[in-house]
Parts: sequence; C-alpha cells; structure tokens
Amino acid sequence: MHELVAGSTGTNFFFGSARNPWNTQYMPGGSSGGATASLAAGLTTLAPETDTFGSIRLSAAMCSVFGLKPSYELVSTHGVSPTAWSLDTAGPITRSVSDLALMLHYMGGSDPNDPASLKASIPNYKESLNKGIKGLKIGIPTFYLEGLDPDVEQLF
Repeated sequence: MHELVAGSTGTNFFFGSARNPWNTQYMPGGSSGGATASLAAGLTTLAPETDTFGSIRLSAAMCSVFGLKPSYELVSTHGVSPTAWSLDTAGPITRSVSDLALMLHYMGGSDPNDPASLKASIPNYKESLNKGIKGLKIGIPTFYLEGLDPDVEQLF
C-alpha cells in the first residue's frame, strides 16, 4: 500500500510500489491501490477500503473493478486514522456490482464505537440490482456541459 496510506501513486519506497495487474507499467492509483491491484489480479474477492480524496474511486477505475465511496455516516470509520474527518469514509471494492451491493449491506449501519455512524436500518442493496432505471431522475449541474465538444455533447 501507499506509504502511510496517503497519496495517489501507490508508491512505497521501503517495500516497492504496487503495480496495476492489467499493465505493470501503470500504477493502480490511490492509497488503496495495493489492495485494489490484488483484487483485480484475483488474489482476493473483496477489499474494504477508505476514501478521503479518491482512494477507492481512483484505484477502482484504474484497475477496472468496482468501488464505492458511501455517503458520510453510512459505514463506520471506527479504527480509521482520519485524514479529514468530514471527508473520510470506508467503503467496498469488489470485482462485481453484485458483490459491491452485498458488501455495502454488511459494512453499513450503526456502530456503537462510532457516534457519527448512521442510526438507521440499511436496505438490502442487492434486491435493487435488477429493478432497472425507469423513472429514475438524475440531476446534472449545467456547468458540466459548458464547452463540450459538439459530438460529446450530442452523445451525452
């Protein structure tokens, strides 16, 4: 893992840098890169990770696996050394969306050791996987569309 679990390069000067299993010339991204690389390489099935500034999301995207930074309070951060307490979250990285839903279901919820954890029941996310998106509304700030290439804008 990245030295002190802080950084985006996967660099560890003492033990060597993590490498992306799809192309070892590339980094696996984020401080979660080592665990994500082992997951993508098939060495493990699930990886619980932390995310402050992109660790879950960057490494999942770079290693072609699935990662989710949950909403603040959904997953307990008890035992996590905070980088920025208001941004730190714990979440899952997996090789399938189905495993992601299952892992989030079990990671989420109230933790008596974390006073900030959500005090509500956690839904079974796996039950929602095949419901489709009919009726779903997605809000997108219009500044994301400013200055787009016309072909990209049309596809969007």
